[in-house]
This record gives sequence, structure tokens and C-alpha cells, in this order.
Amino acid sequence: MDLYIGNATKQHHLFCYQVIENSNNVANRQQNIPVGGQIRLTGLNTPQIDAIVGHHQRYGMMSVEEAAAKTIRNREVIGLVYSVDKPIAVPRLTMVIERNTAVLKEQGKKNRQDAAVAVAAGLERALEENRELNADLAEVDVEVIQDEDRGGGYAQDNPVGERFKVTRDPNAENGRPSRGGRGRR
Repeated sequence: MDLYIGNATKQHHLFCYQVIENSNNVANRQQNIPVGGQIRLTGLNTPQIDAIVGHHQRYGMMSVEEAAAKTIRNREVIGLVYSVDKPIAVPRLTMVIERNTAVLKEQGKKNRQDAAVAVAAGLERALEENRELNADLAEVDVEVIQDEDRGGGYAQDNPVGERFKVTRDPNAENGRPSRGGRGRR
């Protein structure tokens, strides 16, 4: 039997696994999987495949059918997918990669929004500690712009350039800033 392992990330993956050859012998092996590529592990029996899949499922690997059924709302990045005795279809692997990209972009946007709120809260605390300023922070505008790629990275189709406005809600508990401005797309 053959086991196909697909890399649904945007980086090379060194796939490490063990093949139980008999009760006294376990072979440690590794293979490099290129970005968006797949490898074929040949000559395996069912217990060997179950052991390899079971070990890597703990770290998020799932069957390509299960991964293709996931939606962006699951907010789960799937790094490795597998198929038994059948190569992984390129459109399926591409769909998982595109879904992962969308999930990561959404997570990045949320992280930048959270950072804007943290900056506003930090400014508010600094103003509270320095009573001489005696000012209330009403609004903070935070702009995030991606630096030019300095080499070694992947080309960006649409580099990051976002602006978040954090408005202090005077009715909020402890007077801390709340998220304001643009909603999610």
C-alpha cells in the first residue's frame, strides 16, 4: 500500500516518520516535501500506515477529503494532508492551501486590531499616570504598513496596509478603549 502526504503550507516541510518493520525493529525516516507538493511512501501495510497517520494526526494532519470539507469559519490551518493508495489531486491540495491563506490573513487582521487596542490602552494608562497632562484619550489612529520585502520572503499579491481607529468608550468598564472604526470585510 502507498501513503501520499501533501504539504498545504507555504514552506518546505521535513516529514519525519517511523516505520515498524517488526516487533524489534523500528526505522526512522524523513523526506522533504516541497511547498504545495506531495510525497509517496511505498510498500507499507495497514498497521504501518495507521501508525504514521495516527502519530501525525495529533499535530493536525488530516485526510485530504476531510480538509477539503473544512471552511474558513473553522479558523484552523491544516499543514499536512494524506491519502491512502491514491495521489492527492492538485486542485484539492490547492484548495486547502488557498483556504489556509484566507484563515491566516483573517488571523493577521485580528492580531493587528488587537495590537491597536493594546496601544490605545497603553497610552491611556500612561496619561493616567502622568496627571500633569490631565488629558483624556478620546481616539487613537493606528496604521500598519508592510515594509518592502528584503529578500528571502514570498512575493505578496497584496501587502499589508491597514488603518485601525480605536475610540474610547466613556461608558466602558474602567474607561478602557474599545474597538471602533471599520468592521470586518
